[in-house]
Amino acid sequence: MDGLKMKYFVLNPTKDDSYGHASRQAMRTYAKEIWAENPELANDLFRWASDAETEKTDNKKNAIDSAALRE
Repeated sequence: MDGLKMKYFVLNPTKDDSYGHASRQAMRTYAKEIWAENPELANDLFRWASDAETEKTDNKKNAIDSAALRE
């Protein structure tokens, strides 16, 4: 791990690719692990991951709807 020498990294749960999916999964896993110690933060993370999933789905639907209108 010589190349990975940092304390933090950023997740992007709104991405519509494998990185976004992994980000949402990581947020849910982290939330489960901290639930007993900080349920408020855990709930916020679950909600954020869920909202990001909904936004991703809505964006895809809007793109499909826009394409249909152009036809």
